[in-house]
Amino acid sequence: MNSKLILILICFLVFLPEIYSSINCPTGYTLCTQRTTPYCANLNNDRENCGACGNECEGPIDGGYCCVNGKCTDNTGQSCSYNPPSTTPQTTPRSTPTPQTTPTTHFGFPYLIKIKLKGDYDKSFEYSTIYLNGEKLKEVCRDCDVNCNLQNTKQVDEIKNIDIDKYCEETGYIQIAFADSAQVDECGSVYEACINMTNTNKEYCCQIKCDEEDCQNYVAFDCDSFNCINLQDIGIKQAICDTNKCNIRIFRNVLNKQVQISILFYDKDGVIYYKTSGNINKNFIGLKTFYLNNVNDCENNNLEIKINIIDGENLILTKKVGEIKC
Repeated sequence: MNSKLILILICFLVFLPEIYSSINCPTGYTLCTQRTTPYCANLNNDRENCGACGNECEGPIDGGYCCVNGKCTDNTGQSCSYNPPSTTPQTTPRSTPTPQTTPTTHFGFPYLIKIKLKGDYDKSFEYSTIYLNGEKLKEVCRDCDVNCNLQNTKQVDEIKNIDIDKYCEETGYIQIAFADSAQVDECGSVYEACINMTNTNKEYCCQIKCDEEDCQNYVAFDCDSFNCINLQDIGIKQAICDTNKCNIRIFRNVLNKQVQISILFYDKDGVIYYKTSGNINKNFIGLKTFYLNNVNDCENNNLEIKINIIDGENLILTKKVGEIKC
């Protein structure tokens, strides 16, 4: 090898640490030098490195894989982390804002789910299988110290690294279901699940008692507040109305048939001023617009807005969604 080339290479290696050390990352960012181009990463809240320089997820940063809650997962188009694309080191983080489909304020935080039970679970063949929004998580409480004589539920498991954000973005709610083994039969079970935000230690719990054979075997949380909710076969997340139209967002629909929707604007005496009706197709989820018909003159009146969803002759949902002044 040419002696000049060797000398240049030695000088480059000697001064390389100084070159890197001259890059000043913003507060909260760490300089990662494992790549050809050094870059700054926020390792406490990054979507690329899984918490350490050199732990980059495979694939391109946008459109490949991202680190979510400590594991690499498919990227949904969001920018994983600060990563300068050029060979010139950058000193300020860049981010690409992406609109969220669910208006929550707690996206990106780590979560864990605590499972609590009361009932006939004190044998190895007596257990419950936990499902999150229909996906099996695990079996819990095999041969655990939980029986019918407990005064309150007892924690039997703690499930970590759950990507709550993903489920909230898809549905707007979190449903945790309990499927008991056939031998759990000495008494009615009490199911409880708690979502814990590990960075603040805030905890939100929902509980349901199951005394009958066909009882509700799940608890559910609204993603906006983590309040407990009762899921129906069809659910309305949001209704934005004026005297011309209503934009209705349907976040849940497990009805395998077309149903009819009726929207009424009425006063305190029950007089209807605006109304409309239409159809919601089988399993439709999303935003749907309904245009209103004016049936009575309205002046300086407060009107309530009610939505009814009807299957044939059966009323399956009725909900007041707001008020409007005309």
